[in-house]
Amino acid sequence: MSATYTCLRAHMPCVRLRVPSVVQLVLAVALLCLPAMSPTALAQESGVSVNPSGDESGGETVASTAALNSDAGEPGLMVDPDHKNLPWYQGVTEAQRMRALALLEQAATLTEELRFIDALARYQQALAEWDHPEIHFEMARAALRVNQPVLAWEHLDKVWRWGPNALIGEDREQARQLELMLLQEHLAVVELRSGQSGISVTLAGKQFLVGPGVTRHVVRPGMHTVAAAKAGHYPLLQSISLAAGRQATMTVALSEDRVVETRRWSRWKPWAVVGTGVALGLAGAGLRWDADRTLSDAEAQFADGCGDDLSCAPVADAGAKDKASARYTIGTSAVIAGGAVAVTGLTMVVLNMSRSSRSEDRSRALVNIGPTSVTRVLPVVSGDSAGVMVFVDF
Repeated sequence: MSATYTCLRAHMPCVRLRVPSVVQLVLAVALLCLPAMSPTALAQESGVSVNPSGDESGGETVASTAALNSDAGEPGLMVDPDHKNLPWYQGVTEAQRMRALALLEQAATLTEELRFIDALARYQQALAEWDHPEIHFEMARAALRVNQPVLAWEHLDKVWRWGPNALIGEDREQARQLELMLLQEHLAVVELRSGQSGISVTLAGKQFLVGPGVTRHVVRPGMHTVAAAKAGHYPLLQSISLAAGRQATMTVALSEDRVVETRRWSRWKPWAVVGTGVALGLAGAGLRWDADRTLSDAEAQFADGCGDDLSCAPVADAGAKDKASARYTIGTSAVIAGGAVAVTGLTMVVLNMSRSSRSEDRSRALVNIGPTSVTRVLPVVSGDSAGVMVFVDF
């Protein structure tokens, strides 16, 4: 005969009894000794709550305050016999609790029959009725039985969402040991980091981070692909291989994908060459003009002194004429050189016209792989004081 959950933890370990055998025994005695007992009294005698209409509510029994205190195993725990102040009782109706208990009984029976997949489905249905840390704990154990360690971790994480005392005593220790075993033997951890605003980072096709920020996720060991994207930036695709018990910390940064204008040289350099050639040509032209004037003056002076007499000795300064001839030669050379430099400069202007191109792809992902560590910061409220409890798993 399968075991039936007779309560769910209300800040204390759950009392599990073989309800069918107990109920049958009590009912048998009641029928023999008190044949006139009403259905309501029978239900109360057997420990089954009855709704106002007189129908059985589903088999939930609630232990007395003294029994709950003694079963808790931890002195000083505040036990609320009416369960009204426990967060997982808020907004849950009696009917929902009854349905959840019935589903838990079915899950226990299916587990004994080694029908683990069906049992997992019952736990999921029970959670849909009642979001209770005990059901999440049972769900985690059921998930591990069907080789779904990530699902098991997710439900253990939801247990601690209610605080460090969501489970107490032996069950809390079992949950902590289960977490450690999952991290060391069945799971790896991926930590994604980015300081860029608007960046979207996905792991195995699921979005886990919109930057800036940091996020951590448990994954199965093996090869995993991280993709990052942002409008106007180069995308990034990075694969990492992780073994069980290892953690990869990945810092992602994307570079801007834009059209850039490039030139061979700075804009001013070709024009400087052109200017140099023009200046050199003007200087040469000036020398030629001055030399021409000097030579013209010398020829005029010669003509005035001798006329048509071929035997007349020239009176012009021969040195001045030679200097003028030299300046003329230099000026001519300067004009030619200046023209060549100017043409070179104009060629550089054409070659230095702007060209459009894409910016360089400098997107990167810095990956550091080390041992797994998971830190939990849980709120703790006790009386008039409040604080946090920190758990670190290595």
